Parts: sequence; C-alpha cells; structure tokens
Amino acid sequence: MTSRSAKISLLKRWTRLDLKTKTHMMKQRNIVKKKLALEEQIRTYEEDYNEAMQKEKILRDQVNNKSEVDLLTFDNVLEKVTHHMKDLQQNIHTIESAIEDNRRVVSDVEAVSESIHVTEQKYAVIGKLARVANGTNRKKLSFERFVLAAFLDDILRAANIRLMKMTDHRYKLLRYEDVSDKRMAGGLDLHVHDHYTGMNRHVNTLSGGESFKASLGMALGLSDVVQSYAGGVRLDTMFIDEGFGTLDAESLDQAIECLVEIQKTGRLVGIISHVSELKERIKPNLK
Repeated sequence: MTSRSAKISLLKRWTRLDLKTKTHMMKQRNIVKKKLALEEQIRTYEEDYNEAMQKEKILRDQVNNKSEVDLLTFDNVLEKVTHHMKDLQQNIHTIESAIEDNRRVVSDVEAVSESIHVTEQKYAVIGKLARVANGTNRKKLSFERFVLAAFLDDILRAANIRLMKMTDHRYKLLRYEDVSDKRMAGGLDLHVHDHYTGMNRHVNTLSGGESFKASLGMALGLSDVVQSYAGGVRLDTMFIDEGFGTLDAESLDQAIECLVEIQKTGRLVGIISHVSELKERIKPNLK
C-alpha cells in the first residue's frame, strides 16, 4: 500500500469514528507525544550524566596524589539528577500503561462500531417497511389507513352519484388528505365541496338535512361497493331508521326518488319513520 493510499485509508477510518472514539485517540496521541518528549529528556539527562561522570574521572585524575577536596556539592547534584531520572522512569511506565489501556478501548470501540454497522444493514429494509406500515410520513398515513382510504374513495364515488342528485348537484363528498392535527393520523377525514361557493369545508358544517342526505348517500355507496367487492354476494335488503324528519319538502322528494330507484333494481328498502308523507308515498307499510 502506497503512502497516499495509507493516508486515504486512515482518513476514511477516522471519519467513521464517533466523537468519543476520536477524543480517546486524540488523548492517546498527546500521551505518545508526551512519552517521546520524556524519552528525549531522559536521553539528555543520561548524556549529561555520562558527561558528568567523564568529567568527574578527568577531575579525579587531575587531583590524584593531591589533597582531597570537598565534593559534597557534586554529590548533591548527582543525587538530584538520579532522583529525577527515577521520577521520569515512573512517568514512562504510567504512560505506557495508559497507552495500552487506550489501545484496548479503541479495539473494543471498533468492534462495537462494526457490529452496529452490520446490524443497521441487516434491518435497513425491515425498518423502512415498518415506517411505511406505521405511517411515519408527512401525511401520517399508515398502510392500513392507505388501504381504507382506497376503499373509502370507491365508496365516495358511488355515494356522490346519489348525493349530487339529492342536492341538485350542489354537494360532493371528498376525502381530505392533509393532516389537520399533527398528533393524529390522517387520510380518512371527509370534506364536502359546495358547487354554489366553489369552496371545500368539513362535513361537520352541514345542516341536519344535508347531513342526512350525505349519510344516506354514504350508506347507499357502501352497499354498492360491498356488492362489487364481494362478487356474487348481493345486499337485497336495507333499513333506514329516522332522519327524514329533518328534510324539507323538496329534499324529502329527492330522497324518496333516490330510494325508489334503488327499489326498482330489485332491492327491498325498509324505512322506519314517523313522517306521514312517507307512509302515503311508500306502500306497503306497518303501523
């Protein structure tokens, strides 16, 4: 491996390390620098010591057969140097132990990092599928709600055929796809488009009679969609309990006309109501 390739490899490994590992490695580097500096000091002290010993020998030769002089000062200096060398050797031992500990830590960190990387690759696809299924997206739409939304779209298409007729083509039901409350899942809220104003608004703003028409349209649309999804299964009977009393005369005529059309397809439509006009226009009836 060339020097440039080695540097690039080291740089890549450095960029993959987390902050804690980098901090440990920087501390280890500083410790190594200090060790080298201490070793240089020891070498200098050893050279000074050897030089002092040589000078001492020369001086002893020079004073041979001469009267002894006081060497206490030189002994004190030598003692200090020796003591300092022992301290330096102890520091070197401590630094070497710290370096060995740091190497073990770096090795453990690299092993854990590799294990995490392998685990992340193993569960990357599963994690993405989990996020899709749980609705971790901008619209907070889970896979289950996505399927229900598709089913609801089919129901709304069938329901709007009846609702448009019962409201003189004024109202059309829509599925609201945006999330109004970030704390809640979205995708299944209903709005209504008012062709008179050209505006969309929540279904809660409909009046009692309008809400009944929308509910009736949804019930009939659900019946149509269930039959189309179920293949050979037919829903030949349906019962409607109350709600007609909230309709004005025109709306009541439109609702009855819609039910009569359903009856003409062969279905049995049962109505539970106290509205006298219904009793007169829909036969037979029970009292």
